[in-house]
Amino acid sequence: MNFPVGTIVYFTPFYFPNGKSAPKNKYLIVLAHKDKDWLVASLPSSVDHVPNGVSQDHGCLSLPKAMVYAYIFEQGRPVTKEGWSFPLTTYIYTSWIEAFDKRIFTEVYSVEGVDYKVIGRLVQEEYQAVLDCALTSGDLKGRYRKLLQHVKY
Repeated sequence: MNFPVGTIVYFTPFYFPNGKSAPKNKYLIVLAHKDKDWLVASLPSSVDHVPNGVSQDHGCLSLPKAMVYAYIFEQGRPVTKEGWSFPLTTYIYTSWIEAFDKRIFTEVYSVEGVDYKVIGRLVQEEYQAVLDCALTSGDLKGRYRKLLQHVKY
């Protein structure tokens, strides 16, 4: 699995690496390739952790006092080159950005169209906005900050 950065993949279902969460259908957005064996990605969520009363406009949300840093994808707003949009308001919480072993992906998700579906690729402006948001957040893990600073679309 060597998807270009910005690719949105939908897994049916996604098996969480920690084994603590039950498998469920899940989107994954490829943010970077760490090397030939690892990809850095986000598992966006439709779960809203934004405090009540805070405006949830499309784009970067930074609430240091509440310790909430997220990129918000507005429901129905096209974000890919193909014109696809998330069916629900969806959040990338920067503290949830992780590295995933490509070998496990290849073993577990071997059949496109059955195990996963490639949704499309974020338009360059949207991808850059996601990166900029992550890089300015207060909770992005340091090991990913340097990597994301040098990613090319």
